[in-house]
Amino acid sequence: KQWYQRRVAITAGIASFHILTSPDMPKAVYLEDVIERTVMFIKFHLTNGVYPAYDPVYADPKGKDDGQSVKSKRKKSVMPTNKLLVSVYNRIVELMELMPPLLTLQTLPDTLVLQISTLSVSPFFVENVGTLQLAALSVCRGIFCQYEKHRQIILDDIFSSLARLPSSKRNFRSYTLSNGESIQMVTALVLQLIQCIIKVPEAEEKKLKEKAATEEKDQEEESPKRKHKKKEKSTDCDSALIPLL
Repeated sequence: KQWYQRRVAITAGIASFHILTSPDMPKAVYLEDVIERTVMFIKFHLTNGVYPAYDPVYADPKGKDDGQSVKSKRKKSVMPTNKLLVSVYNRIVELMELMPPLLTLQTLPDTLVLQISTLSVSPFFVENVGTLQLAALSVCRGIFCQYEKHRQIILDDIFSSLARLPSSKRNFRSYTLSNGESIQMVTALVLQLIQCIIKVPEAEEKKLKEKAATEEKDQEEESPKRKHKKKEKSTDCDSALIPLL
C-alpha cells in the first residue's frame, strides 16, 4: 500500500514537471515551492526506499557498522522483485529526466540548487541503479554549467564519496563510449563536468571551421583529378597492349 501511494505521488510530480517544462508557459507557473517539495520528496524516497532495496550498503537506516565491509555487503545484493518498487524507481528516473530543462528556464535560488545537486550526485555511489545514474548525469551537468558557485560543492561531494563507488563487475564499467569501450559512470560524470564549462575562443573556433572547410574543399577537388589520372593510365596501358601487325 505504501509503495502504491508513493507511485501516485510521484506521478503527480511528473505531471507538474511536464507542465513546468512545456513551451510558452507563463512565469506565474514556475513556483519554486512546487519544485522544492518535489525534490525533497524524491530525495526522501530514494534514501529510505529505493537505495536500501537496490544496494545492501544503504539497507541499515541508522548507518551502524556491523563489521562488514562495503564489498562484502554488496556481494549479497539482489535486484528487487517488488513490481510496485520497480515502478516507483522507473518513475523517479522519468522525473529526474525532466529536471535539466528547469535549470535553464529560470534562475533557481542557491538553497534549491544545493538540494538538486546533492540529489543528482548521490546515485553514482549506489549499486544497480544505472538508468537513474544516466538521468542524474544530465542534471548534475546542467547545474555545473549554469551555476558557477556550486561547482566546487559538487566536486567535493563526488570526491568525498569515492569510497562508496560500485565495485561489482556488473556495475563497475557501466558507461559505454561511442567507440564501444566502457568506463566508470563517475568517470563519465567528471569528464562531462569538465567539458561542459570549456569555451573555445571565437577566433580559434573560426580557424577550426575554416580549416575544416578548406580540407573538405581540397578533398572534393582532388577526387575528379584522381579519376582523370586513372583514365589516362588505363588508355596508355591499352595502347601498349595493341599487337604490332
